[in-house]
Amino acid sequence: PRRCHETAVRVAAYVLGEFGFLIAERPGMSGEDQFRVLHQHWATADMKTRAILISTYAKLANLYEECRPLVAPVFARCKNSVDVEIQQRAAEYSAMREAFDAETVEDLLREMPPFEDSRQSALETRLREQEGEDSAAAVKAARPSLAQRQRAAEIKANKQEAVENDNAALHAVEEHAVEEEEDDTKPEEEEQMPSTAPEGVVGIPKEVIPAMRKAFSNLCTSDSGVLFENALVQVGVKHEYMGAQGRISLFFGNLSSEPLHHFKVRIDNYEHLRMQKQGTEGLVDEGDGSSEGCTIEPKTQAKLLLLVEVMAPFDDAPAMSVSFELPDTHLDGSKHEYPLRLPIVATCFMEPVTLEPGAFMQRWKSLEGQERECQEVVKPSTSITTIDEEYMERIIKIITDGLKFGRCGGCDPTPWTVSGAATFRTGAKDVNGNNINVGCLVRVEANPQAGAFRVTTRTLHPLCSKAVKNVAMVSIKMA
Repeated sequence: PRRCHETAVRVAAYVLGEFGFLIAERPGMSGEDQFRVLHQHWATADMKTRAILISTYAKLANLYEECRPLVAPVFARCKNSVDVEIQQRAAEYSAMREAFDAETVEDLLREMPPFEDSRQSALETRLREQEGEDSAAAVKAARPSLAQRQRAAEIKANKQEAVENDNAALHAVEEHAVEEEEDDTKPEEEEQMPSTAPEGVVGIPKEVIPAMRKAFSNLCTSDSGVLFENALVQVGVKHEYMGAQGRISLFFGNLSSEPLHHFKVRIDNYEHLRMQKQGTEGLVDEGDGSSEGCTIEPKTQAKLLLLVEVMAPFDDAPAMSVSFELPDTHLDGSKHEYPLRLPIVATCFMEPVTLEPGAFMQRWKSLEGQERECQEVVKPSTSITTIDEEYMERIIKIITDGLKFGRCGGCDPTPWTVSGAATFRTGAKDVNGNNINVGCLVRVEANPQAGAFRVTTRTLHPLCSKAVKNVAMVSIKMA
């Protein structure tokens, strides 16, 4: 409502500043929405309320990057306020980012920690000193309140549930490892690329398929590398992403001693992926027959730049076809066509989120359900004989650096579980003009005795859950 009691505005400002992140993933409740709802009361608020609002704005700007350009003008005006308290708060919050590094500012503006029930009350101490340890007043003051008893029961229940879940996870992993010891099932990202080609056309040699699979997996979690290579051609990739947008550079090198004629690259179009293509003249094949391709001389390369923006969740990497012709005298045949997959996967568009254990478990429970959860068991490569602490560090690095998830420590009672959170960014807009994003959670549970992992993902969108699970499983298997 536009008109609220002054106290209601103050309470709302405090609650959103401390706990607004818990609802930020819901439609119409983003950080920017929270700011606008509060700021509409700025003009009619008194000085005490404005002081609280300024502190809330600082917390919102710390949590949500999109709020910073909205908050900055407010702080700039308040630096010259006639009210000393408002002027001081605005000046200090503005100077904070200049005086300290980003991590320190984040710690300073972090939500208030919960009150420790184990701390001794000053009232209890005075009563014991005045009336003795066994007095009725001291005993009554020391008795836990109803809220404290409820909170203690909730903490105990959560710990018990975590232990039970962990035991169930280890049991499930062990059973799967015993029953499926020789299982060759592979996630979608690891499925063999099609090597078949039309009659009279040379396709991908079978001996190259294993190297292709590993190269694709590596590029899903690294920023550059070789996607495909044989005796004739090498395809290199360098890609970087920010939010919902990505910049992918493709390099096609001629490794042979003969020119590659009519060299063309065709990339399928997708509704969920906006794409602009800029490359060597004649290189891009739009499928309308207008391009005759280009010629790549020996030991040279052609280049293709892709500018992409993701508009919706997806679980399949874009298809790309590379074709060229050799001189007719070549023994291996004249025309070659290689169907490939670009390493543009959902985790490329993730932004890490760090959650406190309580907030993580609350979101994890709220995302229960088959449509929101994907789960599968995977065994690491045969070269890994034991799962130890060193190997778990590699798994943590895959989750944080490869999948771009923020690690959420303290969520699990065992060192053999890794939990993470991230936000999948898209360029699509909702009815209010805000970007549509999807919150994502992942847990990787290891069973060292069975030598296997259970990967569980939970998101608001089924395709996001499936995509994150697939990339995580392939990365663990190839680690």
